Amino acid sequence: MSRYDEDARIERFRHAVARISMEDLAEHRVVDGTTQVGRQRLLTARDRILATASNADGAPIVAGIAASVLHGNKWFDPDFTIELLHPISGSSKHGEGRTTRRYMVAESDYIEIEG
Repeated sequence: MSRYDEDARIERFRHAVARISMEDLAEHRVVDGTTQVGRQRLLTARDRILATASNADGAPIVAGIAASVLHGNKWFDPDFTIELLHPISGSSKHGEGRTTRRYMVAESDYIEIEG
């Protein structure tokens, strides 16, 4: 049995355990980690930011252009980079389309929009 066959078998087993058919899985796409979204759905910038922040380890703070989008900015480049700030002791899982920086951010310097 080749490595590919073994990987395919394991993948089919995972879907069977999760009770998700391969057809259902084909109708979804994964956005930045584990968030699954229907292929027909057009993601807004806000959806993309929230998916990225929710899949980041630790307690990240959204910064830069992404923060301005969350505050209601309507004018931004559609392929902007999502910038996340982590405390110095926090983890910094980095992915394509986002930048992770380590900063000490005082509680008075950020606003919580959504929990």
